Amino acid sequence: MLDKGRTCPPQWSAFAKQKLPCDLVDILSEPDMFSEQDGDFKNVSYGVAMLTLLHSCMKVAVYHIEHELDEHNYTNMCLNSLFHQREKFYQAMWNKRHLIHAQDQFAHISLALDFHTFSVQAFRCVHTLWKMSEYS
Repeated sequence: MLDKGRTCPPQWSAFAKQKLPCDLVDILSEPDMFSEQDGDFKNVSYGVAMLTLLHSCMKVAVYHIEHELDEHNYTNMCLNSLFHQREKFYQAMWNKRHLIHAQDQFAHISLALDFHTFSVQAFRCVHTLWKMSEYS
């Protein structure tokens, strides 16, 4: 969501006002998310895409707070709501820990590990949410 010039999208204020990150946490915390069944809508790929979007939203929110861009206090209210949902999110990620694969399972791959995986995106979100506690 942040472009190379480190500017935020103009629609961020609307996303923060509507608490988009909180909605993403609700979606990611649904019990049928990260389905491993072929053909299911809420499969692992869909879940990873939602985690990627959540992480992007959290990065923009932190950027807004750090650079005092929160004119209407929407980002601050959004982060406060998100912070109150953290336990639900942590529990949902913990319940899906079986999706994390040991690194030795990728030993045959000569290229760098793909960052668009459950383990990487879940870690990024959990870590960023944990770091955001200083803003709540």
